[in-house]
Amino acid sequence: MMKVMTKKQNIEFGIVSTLVLLVIDAICETAVLRKTAIFTLLITALFPVLYTPFSFLWYKLARIFETVLSSLLLAVIFFLLVTPLGFLRRWLSKDTLQIRGFKKGTGSVFVVRNKTFETSDLEYQY
Repeated sequence: MMKVMTKKQNIEFGIVSTLVLLVIDAICETAVLRKTAIFTLLITALFPVLYTPFSFLWYKLARIFETVLSSLLLAVIFFLLVTPLGFLRRWLSKDTLQIRGFKKGTGSVFVVRNKTFETSDLEYQY
């Protein structure tokens, strides 16, 4: 069952399709695309409800791209940025969280800091 699209969504689809036709016309320089763009702009202004099935597909495709591309982008960032940094820290034997010490002994790895805080320390925390 098709979701009912709002008039605003149909108008947005009509304007975007008109702009796409005008950009393609600027590249190809054909009069047919220019006339088609004018026709789609008239339909957008007078009868935007005619774009309901097209705008439904457009928004459905956008939702799919949103899901797929955000996951893909996060995976690329992870494998290109976080993974090499982890390998570099392992290669340099950095153990900031003291995980190796925690696994080897029964004692705590809690770092005791004997510092007396002053008012100036709390003034600009960040």
